[in-house]
Amino acid sequence: MLLLWLLLVAAAAVVPDLSKTVDGQWLKKTIDSVPWSLVPQHSSFCVNASTPAHPANRRSVFVALPKGTAPAAGWPVYLSLATDGYTGTCGNEYHLLPMQVKNYSAFDTPCASMRSCFDAPGGAAPANCIYDQEAGQLWDSRMTQLLVAHGFSVVLVNPNEDGDW
Repeated sequence: MLLLWLLLVAAAAVVPDLSKTVDGQWLKKTIDSVPWSLVPQHSSFCVNASTPAHPANRRSVFVALPKGTAPAAGWPVYLSLATDGYTGTCGNEYHLLPMQVKNYSAFDTPCASMRSCFDAPGGAAPANCIYDQEAGQLWDSRMTQLLVAHGFSVVLVNPNEDGDW
């Protein structure tokens, strides 16, 4: 028990002071609860990532921004390079190989992002789960909600092919 107490004291000594300011605003020392039904304001667009070897390479990019006015230095950014593509906005998005597309949208709620897993009669799983859902999509969606609600922008970029950048 004494060892645990000493470890906690040592850990507290190295935790940064979160009461510093960014653009004159105090950073919060706590994380507020966010409704599980929160769908952040978001948009998507196409990026031309063409190279001589891949002249038709276009990627869908999905962006969620916090509410309110951005700080002078801009929102901090959480960048996620998707391993399986989301249904894109580029229309004829280029991929090196056929790619499994997620069966939920980039900024769906945790419940909506997991819905296909429980669409079987009686709600039994797995129904139509894809790997990302089995590997933590519920918590990835929840993390996105918390990040956006606490002042981070979230950027998701589709891959060129499954699991490859």
